[in-house]
Amino acid sequence: MGLRGVEARPFSLMRKRPSQHQMKLQICFRLRHSFLSWWSEIWVDLTRLGRKELIRLKMSLANRRDDMSMGSETKAPVLFKDEYELWVLRFKLYIRRKKDGDKFLHSILHGPHPIPVTTLDGREVPKDFSEMDVAERERFMIDVEAQNYLIQAIPNEIFRKLDSYDESAKSIWDQLQKIMMGSKNLMDRYENFKMKEDESLEEAYDRFVELMNDMKENNIIRSEMDYIVKFINNLSSDWKQFSRFVKQHKVLNELKVYEVYENLLLFEEELNEIAAERKKKEKTEADTLALLAEKRES
Repeated sequence: MGLRGVEARPFSLMRKRPSQHQMKLQICFRLRHSFLSWWSEIWVDLTRLGRKELIRLKMSLANRRDDMSMGSETKAPVLFKDEYELWVLRFKLYIRRKKDGDKFLHSILHGPHPIPVTTLDGREVPKDFSEMDVAERERFMIDVEAQNYLIQAIPNEIFRKLDSYDESAKSIWDQLQKIMMGSKNLMDRYENFKMKEDESLEEAYDRFVELMNDMKENNIIRSEMDYIVKFINNLSSDWKQFSRFVKQHKVLNELKVYEVYENLLLFEEELNEIAAERKKKEKTEADTLALLAEKRES
């Protein structure tokens, strides 16, 4: 029997008034949903802004490097490891623009002027700066300034490799040439590294490790992943299928070069069997062709 003035409805369809706790939960959920929507929009904007700032920073650093490598009227061009030959040209032009530039350059390329000497107690000793005449002081300062200009152009990471830097500008210049050309030769060896045709895996690995150590000694550093990819991709064609297997079944970024080598070493016996079978087949084919040729001639 329905209530007076109220339409009777099944119990399952009657709506209960939410409790105070449920109302609080609903409000909190709506606020949370609104906050997350707002924050997601803000995060997208921040991400976009971050990417733009990162691009600007990279461009700024690239422009700064270009400015440093080019130099200016008051600042010597800075030497970067991969720009030695270009830097030599720029540095010489920078020096020649200076007053007495040819004298500075002569001191750098051919060595300093002889240090003036005086006689003391019957033996020759270098003159103190205060004892030099005007011409001797001028020559002495030419050598000092030439050395100063050269040191200003060398970044700390290269400067630390110098055996000595207080002898003369020419001494520094010659050391730079040795260091930078040595680094260039190492990079050429690294870029052109390939397993030789008659080389075993162990021999190729030993040669690659020696190259890595030489690079590290000259402060040429590559990531472990870079070393691994270089080694695997430049093995002989016989090793390609095994290299692919290692790539597919191992997480390379968690391995070291020697671990990749040890994994490949497991397949060496199988590779030797394949190579022996191939040589046997080639010999059989060669013998067959020789026999056919002999029959034709007869």
